[in-house]
Amino acid sequence: MIVLTNNDGCVCALNRYAKALNIPRFAPYFQIKDFCERNNVVVRSSNYALYADLSTRFANILADYSPNSHVYSIDEVFLSLAGMSNSIKDMQQFSVDIRRRIWTELRLPVCVGIGETLTLAKVANHAAKKIRGYNGVCVIKSRAQRNQILTQMDTDEVWGVGSRMAKRRNSCGSVLKKCRPPSQLPKITIGRVSRLAQSVSQLTRPLRKYKGAP
Repeated sequence: MIVLTNNDGCVCALNRYAKALNIPRFAPYFQIKDFCERNNVVVRSSNYALYADLSTRFANILADYSPNSHVYSIDEVFLSLAGMSNSIKDMQQFSVDIRRRIWTELRLPVCVGIGETLTLAKVANHAAKKIRGYNGVCVIKSRAQRNQILTQMDTDEVWGVGSRMAKRRNSCGSVLKKCRPPSQLPKITIGRVSRLAQSVSQLTRPLRKYKGAP
Protein backbone atom coordinates (compact mmCIF):
# COMPACT_ATOMS: atom_id res chain seq x y z
CA MET A 1 0.00 0.00 0.00
CA ILE A 2 1.06 3.55 -0.68
CA VAL A 3 -0.47 6.86 0.38
CA LEU A 4 -0.36 9.94 -1.84
CA THR A 5 0.00 13.62 -1.03
CA ASN A 6 -2.51 16.37 -1.79
CA ASN A 7 -4.22 15.93 -5.16
CA ASP A 8 -2.59 12.50 -5.39
CA GLY A 9 0.64 14.08 -6.58
CA CYS A 10 3.44 12.13 -4.87
CA VAL A 11 4.01 9.11 -2.65
CA CYS A 12 4.26 10.20 0.99
CA ALA A 13 3.94 6.90 2.86
CA LEU A 14 4.53 3.23 2.14
CA ASN A 15 4.00 -0.01 4.02
CA ARG A 16 6.75 -2.60 4.13
CA TYR A 17 5.44 -4.48 1.11
CA ALA A 18 5.58 -1.34 -1.03
CA LYS A 19 9.08 -0.64 0.27
CA ALA A 20 10.09 -4.17 -0.75
CA LEU A 21 9.10 -3.22 -4.31
CA ASN A 22 11.58 -0.32 -4.10
CA ILE A 23 8.93 2.31 -4.66
CA PRO A 24 10.66 5.60 -3.81
CA ARG A 25 9.12 7.94 -1.28
CA PHE A 26 8.01 11.26 -2.84
CA ALA A 27 8.03 9.79 -6.33
CA PRO A 28 5.45 11.48 -8.60
CA TYR A 29 2.52 9.06 -8.83
CA PHE A 30 2.09 9.40 -12.57
CA GLN A 31 5.60 7.99 -13.01
CA ILE A 32 4.88 4.81 -11.07
CA LYS A 33 1.16 4.34 -11.72
CA ASP A 34 1.62 1.57 -14.29
CA PHE A 35 4.14 -0.19 -12.05
CA CYS A 36 1.71 -0.08 -9.13
CA GLU A 37 -1.10 -1.51 -11.22
CA ARG A 38 1.10 -4.34 -12.49
CA ASN A 39 2.13 -5.23 -8.95
CA ASN A 40 -1.33 -4.87 -7.37
CA VAL A 41 -0.25 -2.03 -5.09
CA VAL A 42 -3.15 -0.53 -3.15
CA VAL A 43 -3.20 3.26 -3.55
CA ARG A 44 -4.93 5.62 -1.12
CA SER A 45 -5.34 9.40 -0.95
CA SER A 46 -4.31 11.36 2.14
CA ASN A 47 -6.89 12.16 4.80
CA TYR A 48 -5.30 14.81 7.01
CA ALA A 49 -8.36 15.37 9.18
CA LEU A 50 -8.36 11.68 10.10
CA TYR A 51 -4.60 11.70 10.77
CA ALA A 52 -4.91 14.71 13.07
CA ASP A 53 -7.77 13.14 15.01
CA LEU A 54 -5.94 9.83 15.47
CA SER A 55 -2.74 11.65 16.45
CA THR A 56 -4.54 13.63 19.16
CA ARG A 57 -6.24 10.54 20.56
CA PHE A 58 -2.94 8.64 20.42
CA ALA A 59 -1.14 11.35 22.42
CA ASN A 60 -4.00 11.57 24.92
CA ILE A 61 -3.83 7.85 25.64
CA LEU A 62 -0.08 8.00 26.20
CA ALA A 63 -0.46 10.97 28.55
CA ASP A 64 -2.33 8.62 30.89
CA TYR A 65 0.92 6.72 31.47
CA SER A 66 3.17 9.60 32.48
CA PRO A 67 2.74 13.15 33.84
CA ASN A 68 5.59 14.24 31.57
CA SER A 69 4.98 13.53 27.89
CA HIS A 70 6.29 15.26 24.79
CA VAL A 71 4.62 14.98 21.38
CA TYR A 72 7.56 14.70 19.01
CA SER A 73 5.63 14.22 15.76
CA ILE A 74 2.23 13.23 14.43
CA ASP A 75 2.91 9.58 15.28
CA GLU A 76 5.53 9.68 18.02
CA VAL A 77 5.52 10.62 21.70
CA PHE A 78 8.24 10.54 24.34
CA LEU A 79 7.29 9.69 27.93
CA SER A 80 9.49 10.38 30.96
CA LEU A 81 9.21 7.50 33.45
CA ALA A 82 11.47 9.10 36.05
CA GLY A 83 10.25 8.56 39.59
CA MET A 84 7.71 5.95 38.52
CA SER A 85 9.57 2.81 39.58
CA ASN A 86 7.14 2.20 42.44
CA SER A 87 4.10 2.28 40.17
CA ILE A 88 5.67 0.33 37.30
CA LYS A 89 6.58 -3.11 38.61
CA ASP A 90 7.31 -4.71 35.23
CA MET A 91 8.55 -2.40 32.47
CA GLN A 92 8.04 -5.05 29.79
CA GLN A 93 4.42 -5.62 30.74
CA PHE A 94 3.90 -1.87 31.07
CA SER A 95 5.02 -1.50 27.43
CA VAL A 96 2.86 -4.39 26.25
CA ASP A 97 -0.17 -2.84 27.97
CA ILE A 98 0.40 0.49 26.18
CA ARG A 99 0.68 -1.22 22.82
CA ARG A 100 -2.41 -3.34 23.42
CA ARG A 101 -4.53 -0.38 24.55
CA ILE A 102 -3.66 1.72 21.51
CA TRP A 103 -4.57 -1.16 19.23
CA THR A 104 -7.82 -1.83 21.10
CA GLU A 105 -9.01 1.78 21.14
CA LEU A 106 -7.58 3.16 17.90
CA ARG A 107 -6.68 0.10 15.83
CA LEU A 108 -3.21 1.56 15.31
CA PRO A 109 -0.25 -0.84 15.27
CA VAL A 110 2.56 0.79 17.27
CA CYS A 111 5.94 -0.12 18.71
CA VAL A 112 7.20 0.76 22.19
CA GLY A 113 10.88 1.30 23.00
CA ILE A 114 12.30 2.14 26.43
CA GLY A 115 15.86 3.26 27.17
CA GLU A 116 17.85 5.45 29.56
CA THR A 117 18.07 8.37 27.11
CA LEU A 118 15.97 9.73 24.29
CA THR A 119 18.45 8.31 21.79
CA LEU A 120 18.39 4.87 23.41
CA ALA A 121 14.60 4.96 23.54
CA LYS A 122 14.68 5.46 19.76
CA VAL A 123 17.19 2.63 19.43
CA ALA A 124 14.84 0.40 21.43
CA ASN A 125 11.94 1.45 19.23
CA HIS A 126 13.97 0.51 16.16
CA ALA A 127 14.55 -2.94 17.66
CA ALA A 128 10.88 -3.31 18.56
CA LYS A 129 9.93 -2.57 14.98
CA LYS A 130 12.64 -4.22 12.91
CA ILE A 131 14.55 -6.88 14.86
CA ARG A 132 13.02 -10.32 15.02
CA GLY A 133 11.99 -11.51 18.45
CA TYR A 134 10.99 -8.20 20.00
CA ASN A 135 7.46 -8.29 18.60
CA GLY A 136 6.75 -4.59 18.90
CA VAL A 137 8.20 -4.00 22.37
CA CYS A 138 11.81 -3.48 23.46
CA VAL A 139 13.08 -2.49 26.90
CA ILE A 140 16.86 -2.01 26.96
CA LYS A 141 17.96 -3.46 30.29
CA SER A 142 21.71 -3.93 29.93
CA ARG A 143 24.80 -2.72 28.11
CA ALA A 144 25.10 -6.09 26.37
CA GLN A 145 21.57 -5.83 25.01
CA ARG A 146 22.17 -2.24 23.91
CA ASN A 147 25.33 -3.21 22.04
CA GLN A 148 23.63 -6.21 20.47
CA ILE A 149 20.94 -3.94 19.04
CA LEU A 150 23.34 -1.21 17.92
CA THR A 151 25.52 -3.66 16.00
CA GLN A 152 22.48 -4.45 13.86
CA MET A 153 21.92 -0.77 13.01
CA ASP A 154 23.66 1.42 10.48
CA THR A 155 25.12 4.48 12.18
CA ASP A 156 22.92 6.65 9.94
CA GLU A 157 19.89 5.15 11.69
CA VAL A 158 20.82 6.34 15.18
CA TRP A 159 18.49 9.23 15.99
CA GLY A 160 20.18 12.48 16.95
CA VAL A 161 23.60 11.11 16.08
CA GLY A 162 23.70 9.15 12.84
CA SER A 163 22.75 11.66 10.18
CA ARG A 164 24.93 14.41 11.66
CA MET A 165 27.92 12.11 11.88
CA ALA A 166 27.45 10.45 8.48
CA LYS A 167 30.06 12.47 6.58
CA ARG A 168 32.71 12.04 9.27
CA ARG A 169 31.86 8.37 9.56
CA ASN A 170 32.16 7.85 5.81
CA SER A 171 35.63 9.38 5.89
CA CYS A 172 36.64 6.55 8.23
CA GLY A 173 35.62 3.84 5.79
CA SER A 174 33.13 0.97 5.90
CA VAL A 175 34.36 -0.21 9.30
CA LEU A 176 31.96 2.28 10.91
CA LYS A 177 28.93 1.47 8.79
CA LYS A 178 27.47 -0.49 11.71
CA CYS A 179 27.41 0.74 15.31
CA ARG A 180 30.05 -1.07 17.33
CA PRO A 181 31.62 -0.59 20.77
CA PRO A 182 35.27 0.57 20.77
CA SER A 183 36.46 -2.87 21.91
CA GLN A 184 35.41 -4.26 18.52
CA LEU A 185 37.16 -1.61 16.42
CA PRO A 186 40.68 -1.92 15.01
CA LYS A 187 43.20 0.26 16.84
CA ILE A 188 43.90 2.38 13.76
CA THR A 189 40.18 3.09 13.45
CA ILE A 190 39.88 4.11 17.09
CA GLY A 191 42.63 6.67 16.54
CA ARG A 192 40.93 8.07 13.47
CA VAL A 193 37.52 8.42 15.06
CA SER A 194 38.37 9.69 18.53
CA ARG A 195 36.59 12.99 17.87
CA LEU A 196 33.63 11.15 16.42
CA ALA A 197 33.41 9.01 19.54
CA GLN A 198 33.27 12.14 21.69
CA SER A 199 30.47 13.50 19.52
CA VAL A 200 28.30 10.42 19.95
CA SER A 201 28.85 10.00 23.67
CA GLN A 202 25.22 11.04 24.19
CA LEU A 203 24.31 7.44 23.37
CA THR A 204 25.11 6.53 26.95
CA ARG A 205 24.54 9.85 28.72
CA PRO A 206 21.06 10.98 29.81
CA LEU A 207 19.83 14.03 27.93
CA ARG A 208 18.79 15.96 31.00
CA LYS A 209 18.14 19.30 29.34
CA TYR A 210 15.68 18.10 26.73
CA LYS A 211 12.26 19.40 27.71
CA GLY A 212 13.15 18.98 31.37
CA ALA A 213 13.37 15.21 31.03
CA PRO A 214 15.73 13.49 33.50
